Formats: sequence, C-alpha cells, structure tokens
Amino acid sequence: MRIAVAQMNTQAGDFEFTAQTMLEYAQRAQQQGAELVIYPAPTLTGLLSVPEADTEGLFADLSEIINSLSEKLPIAALIPVVTEFDGSAASEALLVRNGAVTPLKLTAQIAHMSALARSASSAQTSGENTFELAKFEAGGLTFGVAFTYDDLDAWQDVDDSLDAVIYLPYFGFAVDDSSSAMGMAVAESRYLGDVEEFDSWLIAANAVGAYGNQVFCGSSFFLSPSGDLVKQAASFSEDMVVCDVDQDTIENFDREDTAGVYNSALTTWGVLATGVRDYTVKSGFDGVFIAVDGSLNSLVTVALASDALGPMRVHVLLLPNKDSRATSAAELLTARLRVNKVTVDSTVFSTLTDTKLVSAFGYAYADQHNYLTLETADKTILALKGTEISSAHSLWPLGDMYHADILDLARVRNTFSPAIDHAVLENISEVVTDGLENVAPTPQERIEFVDYVLTSYLEWNKSISAIVEEMGKVDEVKTIISMLHARQKDRRNTTEVLEMSSKSLTNAQIPHASVWQDRIRDTKASESDLVESLRNSLREIQGASMHLPELSVDPAEAQEGFKDMLELLKELAQESDAQIGMVDPKMWRGPFSEN
Repeated sequence: MRIAVAQMNTQAGDFEFTAQTMLEYAQRAQQQGAELVIYPAPTLTGLLSVPEADTEGLFADLSEIINSLSEKLPIAALIPVVTEFDGSAASEALLVRNGAVTPLKLTAQIAHMSALARSASSAQTSGENTFELAKFEAGGLTFGVAFTYDDLDAWQDVDDSLDAVIYLPYFGFAVDDSSSAMGMAVAESRYLGDVEEFDSWLIAANAVGAYGNQVFCGSSFFLSPSGDLVKQAASFSEDMVVCDVDQDTIENFDREDTAGVYNSALTTWGVLATGVRDYTVKSGFDGVFIAVDGSLNSLVTVALASDALGPMRVHVLLLPNKDSRATSAAELLTARLRVNKVTVDSTVFSTLTDTKLVSAFGYAYADQHNYLTLETADKTILALKGTEISSAHSLWPLGDMYHADILDLARVRNTFSPAIDHAVLENISEVVTDGLENVAPTPQERIEFVDYVLTSYLEWNKSISAIVEEMGKVDEVKTIISMLHARQKDRRNTTEVLEMSSKSLTNAQIPHASVWQDRIRDTKASESDLVESLRNSLREIQGASMHLPELSVDPAEAQEGFKDMLELLKELAQESDAQIGMVDPKMWRGPFSEN
C-alpha cells in the first residue's frame, strides 16, 4: 500500500485555508499513487485552547470543515484533531474514507464499553489503557495510531498484530529529547527500539513550524520493521513523502534516505530560527526589534533573527557599553549581517538614565513600528534574576536555553559564516550571583555547575537533597534553588518563551505566593508510614481520575450511557467500509457491534 505523509505548516484555526491546502496535498499524493494521506497532529487546530464558552462553536466549525473535506478528498485520509481541556491535551484521529468520517479513538472507547457491558465485568478486558488505542484496516494492512510516547509504549504491550504504527506527535522539539528531532536523530532516538518491539513499520507524521510556544522540526519518516530509515522528509520546511508499505516486500526497498549523525546544536539553531520566523509572521508583526548590549546572548539573538527573517526585518538598537570589546563585537555583527541599525538622537539618549528607561524607549519604538521585541535573557538568567521590565509584545527565543548552551549555538552559527566575533566566544560572560564565586575556578565551570543544578531540579525532578548528595556544595546548591524560587514573581510576565526543553520555567509550577521551600534532608533515613500512605493515596486518586472507565459500572447503565454515542458514530460512519475495532480482546470488528 502506498502511503503519503503531508508535512505541513499551518495557522491554527484557519480552517478554510488549511482545508484547501490539505486537499491540494491529497491530490498530489493521489497523482503519485498513494491510497492514504496522513496529516500531522497540529494541522487543523494547532494546540488550540479556547474558552469553555467557545467550545461548542469550535467543534461546530471543525465538523463543518471535516465534512467538507470528506466530500472532496480523492483518497483516504487520516486527520488528527488536538485541542485542550482543563489544561490537558485531548486528541482524536479521524479516518476519512469514501465520504465517511470515523473517529478512531472514540470508536475504540465505545468498543471497550460494549465489551464491558456484555461481559458484565472488567475482568475480561486486557490492559488498563488499551481502550484508547485506535486502529483501522486499509489496503489489507492493519494500522495502529499513537499520539504520545505513552501510546507507543502501550502498543508494545498489546497482543495485537500490526503492520504499521502511525505516530502523530503533538509536542514539539526539545533539546533534552533526541526523539523529538524525528528522522534527524533516528539512530539516537527511541524509534529503533519501537519497531523492534512492534515488528512492524513506524510512520511518523510530524508538523513543521511554530504553534504557540512549541516548535516542530518536520523530518517525518518511514521506518521499516528491520530499522531502516526508508523515507525522510525535509527538516524545517514543508514537504511530502510517499512510501510503499507492504509486508511482502520488506527486503526490497529503494532506500533514498539514510540516518546521519545527529547534531543537537545545529538542529536547535534550525528550530529556534523556525520558531522566531513563525511566531513573528503568524502573530502579524512586520519585523523584530532587539536591544543589543554586546553580550553573547544579544549577538546570538541578532544572528538568529537575521537567519529567521532576513536582515531587512531585523532592527537593532546598539546600547552603550563600557566594555570596548562588546561594543566592537556588536558593531561588527551589525555590519556583517547588514541588519537595520536604529539611530537615536544623542540628546534623547542622554535622558535615558537607567536600563528601565532604555528598555521602555525600545518597547515604544517597537510598538510604533509593529515590531516584535526579542528579549535576550536565557533560562539561567531568568531563573536566577528574572526580568525587571518587558513589553506585552516580547518574546524570549532563548528563554528555555541554558546559559552554557548559548556558546554552542554561537559556535554552530559561525560555521555558516563567521558573524559573531571570536573574541566574544573566548570570553563568555557569566550570570553574576553572590555566593557562587567559589563554586569552580573558571567562569565556564561555574556556569556549567549552575546549569546542572537547575537542570537536575527542573527537568530531572531531583530534590534539593538528592542534588546535594550527588554534587556536594551544600551552600551553593541552596543558593541556586532559593534564587529560583525567589525570582518567580519576577518571571510572571515571561510567558512568551519558545519552549525548547521538557520543562520550561513557565511549566515548572513554582509558586510565588507560598513561603514553603524544601530543605535538605537525610535521604537514607527511613520514610514515615504517614508520608508513604499520603503519597500512595494521592497517586491512587490521580490514577482513578485518569482511568474512569476502570470503575465498577453496571452493564445496563453502561449500555444506556453509550447508546447515544453509538447513534452519533452511525451518522458519522454511515456506509463506511472501515475495519475498526478495539485492540484487545478482538470482540468487535467493523465500526459497530450487533448491540
């Protein structure tokens, strides 16, 4: 069976234009002999979150546009829909075929409920999450659908024979997750292990571009059961790839693409540039404004903006600096990249007596010209110092990158062209913090120590006690964690950050109104029964809320409860020949049971 992946960059919620583009991709896929076209998860809705009052209208418009597509698509299509409820992402995969629309996850859930009602017990169903795993049959092949790593893990545990798993990620690139780089990092990712466990194809359909604060890198791929990267889409641009997926010809592929060595810094630069470009354009700004103080962060931000938007749309204000090397580096970069240098009358500039006034002047200038202000602070600076002032139209492109990583970004940028003065790279400035002067002998080592402590606490969820046990330096670790908490109130207006890690400062859930803070404890001491009971109780409550179908249900009530949903499904999937059912046990073939 020939399958196409349409790697698209869309504007979330622009349903009519997006639907027309989806139709054009499907027509191209048909011309290349494809029988099924797969679209990425954010294609229609992005990661759209709307007020509860607008939910009904959103679904009404979605239904209208999907029904329209079902009448026009020349081949079968898998269309994901992702939205947000109560802060959590909710996803569905819609199979559009022969003019009919079938919601695969909903179908699988109703199949599970049907089996539950007929068995009068949950004991005969297998796996606590399998009811959410959607699958379908087409072209004589069986496909499973996964949206998350948890879904991929769940498919490994299901006793079901699949020919291919279709992966539709709705989370963007993260520096600390090589798998998020998709085809660019297959050799370093989880996916080789996945296909070995599945003993089937893995088809990854990734989006490209920025959707809110998340950035997708493209690089969709087809990975064969033997672990060969058979097809790979372009990185950082729209593309379409077509591949023959046939279990009878596994050994006879024309391998057009091979997995290269993954370069994390190079990929990160491409993702950041894509994010800056898309955030600026999709938000309706005419360009970007950057206040350049000669620091490495400010120089990297200028180079990033120039690569993303072109020099004509980058406008920089060179700030006075007592360090002549920093001033020279800023002037040199501006000349090399040919970005627009904002000129300010010297008498006006002399009235800007402190940094806040300078910033306010820059924000006013940017707003006057409809420019997005690019702030230059990174994750380490925001963690330890926060920000004193910002604009409502500010974006922190480096706000989820640690300070030590900025040097790697500058070096990889200079491999394209030597834009950033080498002298600045050799004299990286550190985040000056009282109490950390003696943590290491060199500035580079001090920066790395601070970043490691922050990473351990934020991304790796290590307690302060565990960090001290690993690294020692009790006072220094306490200082870093204390400053992270103390500066939370100064970060409340820094929500517009390009998310580049598994946990940004915005998502770190650090309270600013609580005086409690964890202390260093004896990790070897035995835990009290009360603490253990409390933890277990909270986990059980959370687990129960996440798996409501596992609760005891009267069969008669269950049948009545999903009768209306069955009627809805029958309307959506009328005359469909889709072979859809629950994953295990195989009690329900076709979209509806006899009940």
